[in-house]
Amino acid sequence: MRNRLAYFFRLRKQSDAVKMICIFGLAGLACFANATYHTWKIYCTVNTPVEYVLMGEGNISQKRMDEMRRNKSVTRASRQMERSVTVMYGGREATVTCTLLSAKYLEDMFDADISAGTRKIWMNRAAFSEWKEQLGEEDWEMAEMEGDEGDGVTEFHARYSGEEESPSRGEDVPAKYKSAKIVVVESGGEDEEGAAYMAEEDSRLQKEATGLRVQFAKHDLDGLQVKALRKLGYEIQNEAGMVKEEWELKTELLHIKYGLLSCALCAAAGFGLKTWAKRDCYGRLRRL
Repeated sequence: MRNRLAYFFRLRKQSDAVKMICIFGLAGLACFANATYHTWKIYCTVNTPVEYVLMGEGNISQKRMDEMRRNKSVTRASRQMERSVTVMYGGREATVTCTLLSAKYLEDMFDADISAGTRKIWMNRAAFSEWKEQLGEEDWEMAEMEGDEGDGVTEFHARYSGEEESPSRGEDVPAKYKSAKIVVVESGGEDEEGAAYMAEEDSRLQKEATGLRVQFAKHDLDGLQVKALRKLGYEIQNEAGMVKEEWELKTELLHIKYGLLSCALCAAAGFGLKTWAKRDCYGRLRRL
């Protein structure tokens, strides 16, 4: 075996054909590795959960909720509505648009226990940064502001108001602030959009919510999930994100397609050069 390797390396120095075969062989391996990598990325993406934010006509009835939960691909579902909430910290206040969801949905979403007591407001880093900008956080000591931190989650106590409906007569009534815990979670990347969440009672969501948030166990590679939701009469509110993910998957598929094609071309070129290599080396390659 050692003699064969030594003979091969000697031929590699002496024959241009052998050098070309080595180059095409390495290029083919690189293309195959690249295609394998993108195949693995698609596999991981397809097998991760995906959320749809839906809008129906009028309030979401219990019948429609049960209809959605009977779908075996649905892992969780909740009515959804938005409400402006004023969050105060250190005597300063700023408004945050919160998405109200059921407590069960948020427990699964953030792997947290939502019990009676202090309300929690979850913010991703983008929403947290926007809120701090409104407050003028440059005057604050961040260590004091951020409070407890661990496992990528920052928590601190604040006060909030604005959850209740405003007076019907438009009277100037002082805001009533209640205690709350702000929970800042890591999610998305640098281009993530700000998002804040609060838990709401199911009874109130049933009366007022016109939106629906649904999580499916896997991504929709063939488009059947989207078609089924539209067939049920829902409009997909986060369709822009779905389109972006679809283009990313198509890009990965192109990487795989052209990676395998390049690998095949490199293999064909290598086999084609074999005849030249044999003639160039006067048949010495047959001994390999």
